[in-house]
Amino acid sequence: LLEVLERESDEEEEASQAIYEGRVNEFDDLPDEAKLETGLIPVTTIAELTEKEADDERPLADKTLIESVYDTIREACDSMDTDAIDETFSELSAYRIPEDEAEKINRLKECFDNFDYDGMLSILEGKNG
Repeated sequence: LLEVLERESDEEEEASQAIYEGRVNEFDDLPDEAKLETGLIPVTTIAELTEKEADDERPLADKTLIESVYDTIREACDSMDTDAIDETFSELSAYRIPEDEAEKINRLKECFDNFDYDGMLSILEGKNG
């Protein structure tokens, strides 16, 4: 067990170092678990982390949680609170995203990465999905 924990810790450290040094290809080759632990998971990877992954032990985000995420993002967009939005996405990464919400979540994350608060609000209001 100690060996497994040490290996996982090494992978997380390696992922962080790869991002820090700009070695994105090496980051892409690391296991998703190591990427998640860094908090630096790319937008494209979030789409892949849906309920399709049978071996994923994370709980599936239910409708109540998803709606809470949307409400939090909506409120944070109004005040351009990047920390609150970033924290919300980080917390959401602890869950598998239902397939029917994955595209919307990914579009929100993409807008957030581009500081497009109006785009996020449009998505949440249903104007873009």
